[in-house]
Amino acid sequence: MHTEFSAHSPFHRKTRWPLAILVAASVFLLSYLLIPLWLGDDIYLSLLIPHFQWLLLALIGLCGLIALRFYINDKRQRRQQAHQDDAPTSDKGLKLCFSTINQFLMPQAWSIELLQKLTAAQFTQMCVAYYEIKGITHSTLTLGSSEGVNILIWQNEIVSRVIHCSNDQIVEMTALRQFLGVMMHERAHAGVYIHRGSFSEEVRIFAASHHIQLRNEYAILAKIEKLSERRQQQLLKITLN
Repeated sequence: MHTEFSAHSPFHRKTRWPLAILVAASVFLLSYLLIPLWLGDDIYLSLLIPHFQWLLLALIGLCGLIALRFYINDKRQRRQQAHQDDAPTSDKGLKLCFSTINQFLMPQAWSIELLQKLTAAQFTQMCVAYYEIKGITHSTLTLGSSEGVNILIWQNEIVSRVIHCSNDQIVEMTALRQFLGVMMHERAHAGVYIHRGSFSEEVRIFAASHHIQLRNEYAILAKIEKLSERRQQQLLKITLN
């Protein structure tokens, strides 16, 4: 019962300002009809009637202001309640809108998932573009049966390193020996073999004994993330386009 007629109940909000108007009307009736009727017969008390009427008129004005305040508060609460009822739908619309905007405005970032989804041609393009963006003198060479490209890194007109970007599903020992042959042919003292995937223990032992560094997609991502944001986006644009 207490909750039904509490200050926050709908019943209480709906009846506050009509009740104040009812009180004001009752005071008006009392001041202009009943008081003259009760006191008008007495010559002395009739002199006080105007004073009582002014006092009661002030009370009427106060009741009117209270009624007006209750009425305005009631309207405000109704608007707030209507806004709260519509808020979930509006929030969903705003979230969807912001999500759509982010898809178009927020730049795509490099990730392991992105590297793994690149096609063979895109992956090869990325390897070559990486050295182009860094301003490193290089040339490309395709030798052997491995699906990929060899990138020759030049320094003082000498090939200092050979980078192989592999698109093979599995790195076989045959492919690694062919890469070593390219290194020897170019008289390079170091090589880097890039592959999206794992390397067998046999391949690791062979690479370590012939100055060949093995790099998977995690090592590639670490190298890319060391680039400036502008260069990362430039590399991404070249790779995907």
